[in-house]
Order: sequence, then C-alpha cells, then structure tokens
Amino acid sequence: MQFLRPPECIKPRRLYTLPKIHKAPEEWSIPFRIPPGRPIISDIGSESYNVAKFIDHFLKPLVFQQPSFIKDSFHFLEKLNLVNNNTPNTFLVTCDVVSMYTHIDNSDGLKTVSHFFQSYPDPKRPDSLLLQLLEVSLKNNDFLFNGEFWLQVSGTAMGKVFAPSYANLFMAKIEEDFFNELGSRPPFYVRFLGDIFFLWNDTRESLDEFLHALGSYHKSIKLTHNISQEQVDFLDLTILNTQGSNTLRTKVYFKATNTHRLLHKHSFHPGHTFKGIVKGQLHRFHRLCSNRADFNICTAILFKGLRQVKYSKRFLQKVKREFLLEGPKGHTKLLRSPSPEDRIIPLIYTHHLTAQNICKSLILNLRSLGSEALEGCKLIKACRRNRNLADILVRNKM
Repeated sequence: MQFLRPPECIKPRRLYTLPKIHKAPEEWSIPFRIPPGRPIISDIGSESYNVAKFIDHFLKPLVFQQPSFIKDSFHFLEKLNLVNNNTPNTFLVTCDVVSMYTHIDNSDGLKTVSHFFQSYPDPKRPDSLLLQLLEVSLKNNDFLFNGEFWLQVSGTAMGKVFAPSYANLFMAKIEEDFFNELGSRPPFYVRFLGDIFFLWNDTRESLDEFLHALGSYHKSIKLTHNISQEQVDFLDLTILNTQGSNTLRTKVYFKATNTHRLLHKHSFHPGHTFKGIVKGQLHRFHRLCSNRADFNICTAILFKGLRQVKYSKRFLQKVKREFLLEGPKGHTKLLRSPSPEDRIIPLIYTHHLTAQNICKSLILNLRSLGSEALEGCKLIKACRRNRNLADILVRNKM
C-alpha cells in the first residue's frame, strides 16, 4: 500500500493537445491552417499516478489473452503468416474506432473489467480493490486547462497509464458479444487498440452488412473503414493481395509527413550511434518487407532523407553492405547462412576515447592469444553512454 501513496510534491493534471499534422490539410479544424488535436491529460506526478500504474499491472495480462490482440507490427506479421486461405477476390479491410477513449461510458467500462476478472480468476489479484480504484480514477479525473480546473465526466483520458489496457478490454468485450451473436467471425481479424484489420472472403454486399452491424452494435463505438481487394495501410505496413498467390505481401508504409531525417550527422554522439540508427532502420525494413525489391525501395527513401542531414552517400552504402553481409540478428541472413558457431562476446566500456583505445588493444591481444575458449567467437566493442543530468535528477524505477 505504500506504493499507492501520492508523492510529496503533487502536480496537477494538465490538458494539452498533440496536433495531427498527418491528416489531410483540407480536413483540419481550420482547413490548411490549424490541424485537429489529440487531447492528452498528463497524469505524471499527480496524486493518482501510482494508482494508475497499479491498475494497469493487473489489466495488461488480461489484454494479452484476447484473440484479436496484437502487440505491434511484428506480432501482426506472425499471425498474418499463418493465413493461407485468401484469394484474389479477398477483401482487405481496415477500420478505425473514432475517439475510442472518450466514448467509453464509465459504468460500461467497469462492468467490462469486472467481467474479465470473473472470466480469468486469479487468487493473488485484489479484484474488489482494483474496481474501487478504477472507479475513483474514472470519476475524479480533474485537470487544469487555461488556468481553470475542469472535471472529466465521461470516458477515460489519454495520459492515464491504464487507459490503453482499459480500452483494449472494452473493445474485446464488444467483439466477444458481437461474434457470439453472429455465430461466426472473419477468417482473420486482429486489432491494435482502435485500429482493426480483417479479411473477408464473401461478397461486397455481405461485407457492407457486417460493417454496418459491427458499427452499430454498441452506442460507444463509431467506425470509419477502408476496403480494397488490392492493398490497404495498417499501422506502419502496407498489405497487398498478390495476384495468383494465396499469400499476402507486406511492405513498410510511410506517412506523407515522414521526413526520415532522424539524427543529424554533425550532432555530438559517439560514431557508432549513427551507424546503429541506420542499421536499426534496415533491420526493421527487412522484417516488414516481404521481398528484396520492396526492401530496396524503402532503403532508398530512407537514404534520401538522411542525405539531407549530412549523411554521406559512401557511409550509407557501406552500412547497407555490412547489414546485408552480416544479416539481422535473430533472422536468416540475407547473403550468407548463419553459423551455429558464431558467438559474440562484447567488451563493454563507458564512452571515452581512452577507454575505447584500451578496448581495441584488449581485442587485439585476446585474439593473438589463440585461446581455445575464444575459438569461433567474435569479439566486439560495446559502448554505453555516461550518466547524464536526467539520470542524476530523475528516478524512473517503481
């Protein structure tokens, strides 16, 4: 219970908005001038911040057990790779739940959480206490805006730690009830918070009926959708229906506002940081793209953006060659097969020029010893950063 106590210096919750600049300019709040905003109520440092973390600790495991749940794009691909019953006439459908967080009625949300507590019993979980804390958090979410205090009377706020898990469970309950009444579900149906993707192998008329029934099933949800038999965008992926094949192809999706400029090459960071950023993006592209052609296109787009922040063409091409030769960790290498004897031994040092030189000397001398214990091993330098001011002033552990 000590963890639930408020901090000594309590901060008021504050309302601010994140501009949705990726929306079409003609659809902005003031077209071509002011984009719509995503309302956020900052809860960090408030009297209920630890309470919200405590609630989320018990809600999150329930979310992971829902059949439609996906954690991220890579989890989505794992599930999608198991699907092989699509046809050239399969409809690819994406849906978006409009303003999901603020449309959840408090009483409905509490009933939903209670339902999942009963469905997944855990003797170590304090169900009664959690429901009481959740009710208090939902009904007493006051915040500061424009110098005045306001009270949120319905829905949950983006900014509460438990909000994603709470909204996920609410949608999972709606899906559970809807599909039970319908008696069937699409051959592939997944959801990331308020973003839904599914496949439909029947007629367009039956699909329209399904979408209308799902969108009108509960008063708290309103759906927008996109339908295509060729390709749709979902999360950071473009999913394509390959003609003449029963498999779906994927590639990376870039929003129009993505400049790909990342970290400026002349910024004051260790040299390996810039290479690591580029390799990290290449690793992501390799995992999300189904074939080499799409991988090369995505890489060319990235490199064009990085050239604007002083990355040389030679440097970028060198990093790409190294990546293709080494291959991404944990996956089949692109140009050579991984050897079971490949073992990496890192020599870890804190960033400093002297320490780097010492580490180089150690690697050279250890290799020259020819020890049997190091046979088949790859020695590498692993640099960690120094403690900065934030590390000294901020405590980020529970």
